[in-house]
Amino acid sequence: MTAGSPSTLTDQELEAARRATFDLGPGYPQIALPDSLRSVYLDRALDETALANPPDWSASRQTASDAALEAAVRSMLRLPPESYSSLSAAFSGSVALDRALVAALAMSGDHGHRPMIGVVTTTPSIDIMPLFLGERSQVFTRYAQGRDGGLGALDCDAVLRHIAEVRATRNAGLVVLLTSPENPTGAVWPPEDLKAIGDACFEAGGTLIMDHTFVTAGVHRRDDVGCAWEVFGAGQDWIAIWDTGKTLGLNGDKLGFLVSGSQRAAAAVRQSLSVMQYDVSRRNKVLFTELFRRAVQMDYTGYLNGVCRRNLAVAEELAAPTGVRLRRPAAGSLLLLELPPGSGSDESTRRRLLRSGIGVVDGSVFFHAGRRPHNLLRVALARDADYFTDGFSLLLEHVTGG
Repeated sequence: MTAGSPSTLTDQELEAARRATFDLGPGYPQIALPDSLRSVYLDRALDETALANPPDWSASRQTASDAALEAAVRSMLRLPPESYSSLSAAFSGSVALDRALVAALAMSGDHGHRPMIGVVTTTPSIDIMPLFLGERSQVFTRYAQGRDGGLGALDCDAVLRHIAEVRATRNAGLVVLLTSPENPTGAVWPPEDLKAIGDACFEAGGTLIMDHTFVTAGVHRRDDVGCAWEVFGAGQDWIAIWDTGKTLGLNGDKLGFLVSGSQRAAAAVRQSLSVMQYDVSRRNKVLFTELFRRAVQMDYTGYLNGVCRRNLAVAEELAAPTGVRLRRPAAGSLLLLELPPGSGSDESTRRRLLRSGIGVVDGSVFFHAGRRPHNLLRVALARDADYFTDGFSLLLEHVTGG
């Protein structure tokens, strides 16, 4: 990357948010909130609940509030109560992922009794994964690339090979970290592949982390993505994460959630969270409980699906006469665009687009091992229709020199 250029996904998303007229960078939705959800967000009664103190706020009210939030999350995710051990809230999806990693490393490292832990994950993936892992000296990472080097061609055999490599390492623990839908490709792990990987992980005494951040956000239907609780059920050492940001947006108001598959995982998650937070805010608990209820009632995920599918169709229609290739996602709310030959690297193009008021993310930031392409831009689909059309049209104009 050029001197002074942002080196992380977050840096690039922030730069787009602060400087772009057409911000197509962050995966967080920037769409008009339906009236039924907007009225919840603006409800002043939430503030009264948030500010209540004992004796007006009792232990029984606290318990009821927590139970209501868990029930609302279950409804939002289609998470049967018998399919997991516990559900915990965190400040955000990033915090949830970090704490899931801490919990998994503690479990698989036998709480410090094993000198090394091998983490098997995939590339491409969001860069906070290797950044988090890089902060921990006892970890070594094995990256499974796409089958035959293909983008979004998830390779179960490659993951299984790396699991075997870690198992062959003397006195090493094991953590497997997968994303479905994948960011940025939108690829989805088939349930049979997840089952094979999970079984190999559990047999080795390892912990499986599944990042399901985009499961309720994008061009797919909910049935298109098999989640950890559906594939494994309760009893195994898995931790799944989901956050509200990629589905509801809300300009930074969000929660992350950790779903634990076993009592052992639940205890490790509780311990890791206790280091980071006392609890999430009561206002957010009450707010998101009601937002989830309304979202399910009005099929908000179907509404968001329609927005993303419409914008994907518009992007394909606009790109067709230009010859610019788009990589259609199977799931999620992100689109990858291939730069035409001779148009420069993804980073130089991103910076040139930003100077023209268009915010995107360069694709190379998601690659951590092996081939690292420099001809991809990531574009967010969850935008209001006219805004997306105008922004994507301008993007194509600059990319093609039209």
